[in-house]
Amino acid sequence: MKSTLSVRDLRLFLLSLLANGTFWIEMMKQLLSITDPVRLTYLEALLKGAGIHYVVNDRNISDLMAGSNTLFPMRIMVAGEDANQAKRVLTEAEQYYDD
Repeated sequence: MKSTLSVRDLRLFLLSLLANGTFWIEMMKQLLSITDPVRLTYLEALLKGAGIHYVVNDRNISDLMAGSNTLFPMRIMVAGEDANQAKRVLTEAEQYYDD
C-alpha cells in the first residue's frame, strides 16, 4: 500500500514549521548581536553591498525599549551557507564584533 501526502497536508506541515521557528532556526545562523541602531544601518549596508541576504531579529522589541535597548539586542541572522562570507565582509570592515 502506497502512502501519499496531500498538498493540504504538506501545506499544514510547512506552516507549522514556520510558526514554531524550527525551519528558520536550522537554516539561519546568528552573525552578530548589537544594540546600536546606527551601527546596524552600517552593517546592513555592508551586507547588502556584498549581496548577502540577512534578517534582523528583535528589531521591534529593541525599538519599543528605545531608552534601554541594551536589554534586547538586535540579532543579525544570515543563511548558514552565507555565514563565512558575511564574517569575512564584516571582518574586512573591522565590524565583526558584538556590542
